Amino acid sequence: MAASSKVKNPSTYKLPGKIWFSLISLGFVGSLAWAVENQFFNTFLYNKITPDPRPISWMVAASALTATVASILIGTLGDRLPLLVRAGSILPMGPLMQFIPDDHRFDELELHFYPPFDGSATLYDDDPETRAYLQGEYAQTKVSVKKKWGIT
Repeated sequence: MAASSKVKNPSTYKLPGKIWFSLISLGFVGSLAWAVENQFFNTFLYNKITPDPRPISWMVAASALTATVASILIGTLGDRLPLLVRAGSILPMGPLMQFIPDDHRFDELELHFYPPFDGSATLYDDDPETRAYLQGEYAQTKVSVKKKWGIT
């Protein structure tokens, strides 16, 4: 990581202009797509089902309400939903942190495994300060879980 891209204090970190531009552009495109979709449904409903404007209004309101509720639920519950992993996976988990400082080292890792199938993983570790890994200076730790007599 280049020295200019390191974040020293995340509470004072400001998003670069390219990120803001991307976020605003994606928001605009999403709104435009929603408007085109609603216009298509409005035209279909008007031409094929009924020329009465009330069902069209109900459909637009229901669509907006559904999008709003989905955004709120996924936004607030996103970090509380269960983790969906493939059976037999092994996931290393470190401590919960707001951000990882440059000088941080993980003293402990929890290995979470998900039965009922056998699983294996290789933990890779290198020096984050140099490019020594290019010369083969890194450590690999192989971990495996095997099911024995129905007990994992």
